[in-house]
Amino acid sequence: MNPAIENWNDLVAAFDCKRTSRTEIILNIDNDQSITWAEFIRHGLSFAHGARIARERVVVVIWIQGGKTMFPDRTDAGRKLARALAAYRERPVVVYALPRGGVVLGVEVARFLEAPLDLIVVRKIGHPLEPEYAIGAVAEDGYVIRNPKEAATLDTQRFSNAVEQALQEARRRRELFLGNRKPVPVENKIAIIVDDGLATGFTMLAAIQEIRKRHPQMVVVAVPVAAPDIADKVRSEVDDLVVLHTPQWLAAIGAFYDEFDQVSDEEVIALMNATSSHKL
Repeated sequence: MNPAIENWNDLVAAFDCKRTSRTEIILNIDNDQSITWAEFIRHGLSFAHGARIARERVVVVIWIQGGKTMFPDRTDAGRKLARALAAYRERPVVVYALPRGGVVLGVEVARFLEAPLDLIVVRKIGHPLEPEYAIGAVAEDGYVIRNPKEAATLDTQRFSNAVEQALQEARRRRELFLGNRKPVPVENKIAIIVDDGLATGFTMLAAIQEIRKRHPQMVVVAVPVAAPDIADKVRSEVDDLVVLHTPQWLAAIGAFYDEFDQVSDEEVIALMNATSSHKL
């Protein structure tokens, strides 16, 4: 019997869990622990329901089948993703990474393909009452993609304010990460957009539309892991989608990495400073 479980911290202590942030718990379970999993879900759903009522951030509960993650870290995922893109070696390619996490993978992909690396800075549009909950995304050129059901619940001014805040942050980050570096020309070349995973797909879809305006020959999206329905949606918008894993159930990208610490602004700046717009 488990000790009394009255909150999320009790839950973490009672089961084999790792709490990675205020909004995420990772639960490693072997296939023969179905009873433990059922107990965890029973307790977890009860807490999540209560948290929603209280308008608190809801902790995401993740099950990793077999108790193993797919990637030790973003660098490993980037190297594996690079090998899956081998068909694009010795072709006119520009690699675009989505900051911040996607930059670590982008470096590995660009190095393997011997291609220049650039950034597409896209910002999630958070709900005014719950900023962690995405209702859309905006690219640095101002292109907006929205979840129509969620956006419809807000008055026009509130949504416009949320978009403007996200747009200003996207432009601020590009200047922070790249300074005065000019975008790498991609007209008549192959644009490969890289991120560390696709959960809702909002930021990737916004990035695709921004890249399309630069008239590449092809647009390719490459990610280590993606939710199946989101992968299908993205696939319909690009010329090629390279995804290593499409698990049946995906609640958080971090569940598929042993290490998924937040990438800092300083790390992104260092990675980009270590590259040039023409050679890695």
